[in-house]
Amino acid sequence: MDYANSSGWPLAPASARAHDDTDQHQADADLLERIQLETDAATLAHVEPASPPKRLRLTPSQQAIHNQILLDVADPSVRSVGLFGNAGVGKTVTTGAIVRSLQLEYGSGVTLCATTHKAARQVEKAMASLGIPDPACITIHRLLGVRQVRDHNTGEEYFTADKNDPPILDETIRVVILDEASMLPQQLYHLLLDATGLFQTLVFVGDDRQLPPVSDGKLCPAFSEAAR
Repeated sequence: MDYANSSGWPLAPASARAHDDTDQHQADADLLERIQLETDAATLAHVEPASPPKRLRLTPSQQAIHNQILLDVADPSVRSVGLFGNAGVGKTVTTGAIVRSLQLEYGSGVTLCATTHKAARQVEKAMASLGIPDPACITIHRLLGVRQVRDHNTGEEYFTADKNDPPILDETIRVVILDEASMLPQQLYHLLLDATGLFQTLVFVGDDRQLPPVSDGKLCPAFSEAAR
């Protein structure tokens, strides 16, 4: 590659200079295009490959629960299944493994929900930390398209259709995984059961020692009668 500056070079006639300038501009354009292509190729060559999903290590008992829930979800006669346990037993990791396996099987037909906005955000953070793709979690109210209202005459609280937010739960959803099930009011529990159809499975995750529902203070029927 040659290099020169213009200070010591004699000038050519105007016509020759114009022709030379055109050739030089084209050469410069070709050089810039080649440099850009080489730069793009070098950039692509150094792009890190997508990280493989984080491997979730389960204990034998957790793996057994994981496998059984997958079988239950595939069984059209099973409407709901529970994953219950006290803090520290590994519910979050087991749930993450279940979510990942169900996503591989049913794709976007797997929906995560929780009883409150705060609980939903916690579920999202927990699933994201486990490397679960698309860990979005909504409230059960949003899932069912309902809102809580109070009867001013009796003081009774109940749920009614939310005209501003229609239900998300439809036939495209194959599995609903509801975390923090201990906080699920009985009314919402029954509404959820009524809203699910054939070939849809509910997976309840929770701890019967956690906070009960604020509205009625009763542990929902998803838990065993002994726990209630």
